[in-house]
Amino acid sequence: MQRKKKATPKKRREAFVYPEDIDQWLSDLIDIGENVVLAYEGYLLDQVDHVQLSRAMQKLRANLPMKTRKPRFFEKDSESK
Repeated sequence: MQRKKKATPKKRREAFVYPEDIDQWLSDLIDIGENVVLAYEGYLLDQVDHVQLSRAMQKLRANLPMKTRKPRFFEKDSESK
């Protein structure tokens, strides 16, 4: 009888590292946030497709101190059940 191979755990994403220049990071974050809002408004008006909106959202996510891919509200809801 052969043993089944154990599934290898997925690599955890590395923790977010805050940049040394916090003021510049916040300025960039505000610019990226404004870009996401404009992209979403364009998406609602059918001026921007979902791919362009997704790129803007991914850039925002990359600059936020998020540790997991699951939304935070999802984790809170699953803990309360």
